[in-house]
Amino acid sequence: MRKIGGEPRKGAQSLRRALAVLRVLAAGLETGLPLSEVVAATGLTRPTAHRIVHVLMEEGIVERNARSKRFAI
Repeated sequence: MRKIGGEPRKGAQSLRRALAVLRVLAAGLETGLPLSEVVAATGLTRPTAHRIVHVLMEEGIVERNARSKRFAI
């Protein structure tokens, strides 16, 4: 975790988790990643990763391929 000027800011856990998911998905390029790989790469629980990915989809940042069921930016 990066620190700017000392201790990490409290109350930013959700944002850090969402950024971790975005970093992992960005590394997956256009082929995308299944949720299981997002979970493994971030260390988040499956429900947490699922919730974050779906919020990112609602915001138009992440898409899910209906056929492969992979998530991508």
